[in-house]
Amino acid sequence: MKIVSLYKESAVDIALMAKEVFEAGGIVAYPTDTLYGLGVDATQENAIEKLYHLKGRSNTPMSIMLGNVKDIDDYLCDISVSSHVIINKLLPGALTVVGTSKYEFSSLLLGDGKSVGIRVPNHELCQAMVQILGRPITTTSANLSGNPPALNIERIMSYFHDKIDLLIDNGTLNKSAGSTVLDIRNENPVLMREGEISRETIQLLSGAKLV
Repeated sequence: MKIVSLYKESAVDIALMAKEVFEAGGIVAYPTDTLYGLGVDATQENAIEKLYHLKGRSNTPMSIMLGNVKDIDDYLCDISVSSHVIINKLLPGALTVVGTSKYEFSSLLLGDGKSVGIRVPNHELCQAMVQILGRPITTTSANLSGNPPALNIERIMSYFHDKIDLLIDNGTLNKSAGSTVLDIRNENPVLMREGEISRETIQLLSGAKLV
């Protein structure tokens, strides 16, 4: 396991290191704007399976991470006007949007065989990793299934020991409720999980009516 620090290396340099790991099918632990996450190349089936096994996770789909808000239209279809307003108002940020996938991702990433969750964190490193790799990466909390999410690399190491290929240190993060999850597959978006962004905030900023 290689450990690098965002206090000592630039986001671009670390993203270049991460690219090598992703392309080799490896796993990267990285900070986001909410919690530490675990990522693999979201287009590599074997890497996704390895990540599920590492976490001891069942069949709950993992989300993917993009580097630019504008790229969401390349991966989701049938986005309503109201959902576009929410996306443009609140992303990048602590929001996961769930929509119908245009891309044939692994079934491990798709809910009901066709929906996928997408995040665009408000974090320079996260955006740089995806942009430099040129493909989406997975984003899921850095913890063993059923355990508290990790807020620092010490907790990550206690969970996974030497099973992470690249561990990126950004210090101890503030305790977070995680990203808010919003289903945008219908005209009126459905709040699936309230995290850092509240229902009231979404409705106030976007004018959208949430179910």
